[in-house]
Parts: sequence; structure tokens; C-alpha cells
Amino acid sequence: MKEATLITFVYGEDCWKPLIRIDETTDTKVYKENIPKLKDVSLKDVVKRAKLLQNLYSTTKVEIEEFCQKYPQYSWKCSFRETINQTTYHKISTEYPLTVEQLHEKVCKYAEITTNTVKVGDFFTYNRIFSCEEERKKLQKAGIKIGENAVKLDNGKIMINDYGKYASGITFIVSPGDLPYYEYLQDKDLKESLNVIWQGTPEFMYGKYWKSKKGSNCFSPCSKKYAKHLLVRLDWGGCFNNTRGYTELQNTLYYKRASSNGGGSGYTYFVIPAESHNTYSEEDL
Repeated sequence: MKEATLITFVYGEDCWKPLIRIDETTDTKVYKENIPKLKDVSLKDVVKRAKLLQNLYSTTKVEIEEFCQKYPQYSWKCSFRETINQTTYHKISTEYPLTVEQLHEKVCKYAEITTNTVKVGDFFTYNRIFSCEEERKKLQKAGIKIGENAVKLDNGKIMINDYGKYASGITFIVSPGDLPYYEYLQDKDLKESLNVIWQGTPEFMYGKYWKSKKGSNCFSPCSKKYAKHLLVRLDWGGCFNNTRGYTELQNTLYYKRASSNGGGSGYTYFVIPAESHNTYSEEDL
């Protein structure tokens, strides 16, 4: 009978590769050649989390022996995954006498993850919730205030209602691992590649846009690699600035113009496909 074995996988070169392995003896092996593939999280934090999860999933040999003697006909093989971000996850494979419900209760209580799991094939996926002070500071820095403009969802993600006079009017759905992408950034190369005459200063956010069943405009930030859409915020007007944000972006999926009462300053928001850019011909003249 074996105890828990944890393997942390990282994505690179079009396939998943092992980064950390902790077996039932708690010996830790780090695959140094795959460390460069780790993104948006430190190796130290990943190893610390891996050791915690492996320890929580383990059980004592006494418990195993007692169970096997009492119920020799039973044995469980379970596999669980905890997502770190889109390119890294922990996987724990077990073969010992604990039911799925017991494992679920144990990990949800001590590992600070959501109680809601998603079953995919023969394994369960978990998403860690925000709980420590460092993570709370990250939320505050991003302008996310739980209970004010945001709430936690059952799957561990955060829903942010960006509503208000100058806001985008979009509901953001942010995964914990994608929090660094919840930010508008200026990008000179991207600005030029869109082939647009800008009436203001554009800032960009990559992600995925969709309409909810109730008709809400939703956007989930992510890295450029996985993005299907591009959210553009155009900052225009103000003192000594005659721009008014009347910019044309072709293939627009979402549009909102938010201005001051006098109309002298504001933001214009666009959502377009990630690979979109304006095209013109002489016939358009």
C-alpha cells in the first residue's frame, strides 16, 4: 500500500513537464532543467505549497494497517489537482484507504482551497482561495475590494463589477493565478500594429470576452499567449488636450464611451479579437 505522491507540472515546449516530485518518504526532487518554464510564481512558493499538500494527503501507516485488516476488500486510488495558473499545477496521486469525501474534507479545511470541486475524468480539480495577508495586499493593489466591488465565486475565482461613471461597464472574472494580468498596460508596438489613428492614449488588457446568460459583458484577463480578445481603454481629453476619443477600431465586439458632464475628458472602451487590426484600401477613400 502506497501513500501520496505529489508531482508539480509546468507547461513548456508544447507539453507538460515535471517540475517537482515528492514521494511517500517526503523526499523532494526538483527538475532543474524545467525551472525556466515557470511563469508568474516563484519556485520557492511552489515548493512550499507542494510540501504542504503532500503532507495533508499523507496518512500514517498505522491507519493503513488498521483499515486493511478491517476492510481487506477495499482500496481507493484518487487523483487531485490544484491549479496554480494556466501553465502550472500540482497533481497528487494516492493509493490508500481514505474515501474521496474524507480527502476532500481534509484538504479543504487545511489547505485553504474552495469547497467546490470540479470532477474531470478520474481526478478532481481545486482552485486555491485568497487567504493570506500577502494575497490580500495583491487584491488591494489591483483595486479589488471583496464585499464592495467584488465577490468570491464558488470555483475560487473573483468577480469584479467595473461599473460607474468612468468605468468600463464590464464584469471581470479573475482567476487567482491570472491576477497579474488584471491591469491596463501601454504597449507601443501593439499600439502601432493595430493600424489605428488614436484620439487619445490607449492602454491594453489581454483576455477572453463573452456575454453571460443574463446578457452581462464579461472579461477574464489572461496572458497574451492564451488570449482570444483584447480590451482597449482609450484615455482622452483633459486640460490642454483636444482629443475626444472618437477612434475607430474595426471588428469591435464591445464599445462604451464614458465622459465627464462637459464632455471634455473621459475613457472609451473597446473589445476586439486578439489578432484584429484595422485594414484600409484606396477604395475606402
